[in-house]
Amino acid sequence: MELNNAVAVVTGANRGFGRHLAAQLVERGAKRNSCADSTTW
Repeated sequence: MELNNAVAVVTGANRGFGRHLAAQLVERGAKRNSCADSTTW
């Protein structure tokens, strides 16, 4: 599924499932806004 120009807000995107989900959304064309409690990527 292509998500060109869709906006995705992902919480918990610094590790685990949230990080994986954020990466997959970007690969499919979404613009991402991530929220995390750490800046380590």
